Amino acid sequence: MAQGGIILEVKRLQVLRSKKGLLLVMLPKCTHLQYVQEMAQKCLIKAADKTIDQRQESNTRKTAAKASYDLTIHVACGYPPNNFEKFKKGTKVNFNAQNKQVFSIEYNTDHEQLIMEARENFKIMLREVCGRKVFTQVVPDENSSPDTMRRYKQVLATHLAYSECVSYVGLPGILDLETEHELRVKNKENDIERKEMSTRSILMGMVTPDGKPLFQMIARTRDGETEGMLPTDRGREAQAAKLAKHVASSLMYYLLFELNADPSDIIEFIRNNFTVEHAKIAMEHSTYDLKTKAVTLAHSADQDDELNEMAAEEWIDMSILDSEPVLNIGMMDSGVLFDHDNDEHSLSSINTAGYMARNSRTNTTVTGFKAAAQYKNATTDNTPTEQYDETASPTEGAAQAQSNSPGTVPQESPPLASASVVGATKK
Repeated sequence: MAQGGIILEVKRLQVLRSKKGLLLVMLPKCTHLQYVQEMAQKCLIKAADKTIDQRQESNTRKTAAKASYDLTIHVACGYPPNNFEKFKKGTKVNFNAQNKQVFSIEYNTDHEQLIMEARENFKIMLREVCGRKVFTQVVPDENSSPDTMRRYKQVLATHLAYSECVSYVGLPGILDLETEHELRVKNKENDIERKEMSTRSILMGMVTPDGKPLFQMIARTRDGETEGMLPTDRGREAQAAKLAKHVASSLMYYLLFELNADPSDIIEFIRNNFTVEHAKIAMEHSTYDLKTKAVTLAHSADQDDELNEMAAEEWIDMSILDSEPVLNIGMMDSGVLFDHDNDEHSLSSINTAGYMARNSRTNTTVTGFKAAAQYKNATTDNTPTEQYDETASPTEGAAQAQSNSPGTVPQESPPLASASVVGATKK
């Protein structure tokens, strides 16, 4: 606020001397503030400890250094300082000015030297949880050199363009993002490898058909749900929208068919990291197309009610669909005949391509995890390391994980069909 031409800034960090000296660039302003605060605080402490361990000092001095600091920080989001830009009167820009906002870190100036020394380790750890491109930018003072100010403004301009070029998608049903689970995975030589994987690492490892990363960031939102950030691209948005409709099912089939993980490990992973509803739907009511890799869900109880309601109407005569189609000999002789199931295969009196294609179709889908695992075992030479329990309920592990997770209140999951890509940008 301004009073008599003097800018007054509220002090948030309760220390004697503090400073807003770092900006988190390439992290859009719409990311949940509390999530950024927790991740930045956790990563900075780990980065400081790693930096001290890398020093050429004795273990006694390293231990004393770790015990002497308190790296409590405060993260806020606002317009960056020292970035004023004049526009002519009546000028209208092509971007949302609110996307200029950036997260800033306020820290104790007594520990500024350690924080600056740990910036590289801090960036590496922060990119695992806050985006592939996020980094810290030192805020220059007004007396900095022209080259420093020019680079500073260029970085902020790139941050603005970055915020304009990202889309968001909700990923419902996820309980745990961070906990790593050991999965037995077969490599190309059919050797068993043990890998530690979390829900976040699997989602961040997904790629587009041309091999580019699908997501830039996976983060928690204000209401406790999970949100994925991705570049604004029609192909990426379509792929992310399909994934968002069936997150648990998509990850389950991805682990089975793409990563060649052990079925029993997949069941445990889905139970522990997804809600009861999503885990049950994934294992019992999902269908996977082996050719297109598309995941669909079985019909819901609401659809059954609607069908029963329509069947109760006496005037709707379904028997007319049971009659055999009439073959028009005249149209057949003149070449007017086509395959009703496939418009690409037109038929004449001597063209049987459409008929042969229709009769040669085979079922390329599997429904439920049990059928998918059996198909996977039948198409591979080696049997899985351990047979999974077919009689176990797919909801037990998820219920236990949901009840045992600290600070988690069991809530009803949002409808699966409600997840979709939210526009080109979130403003």
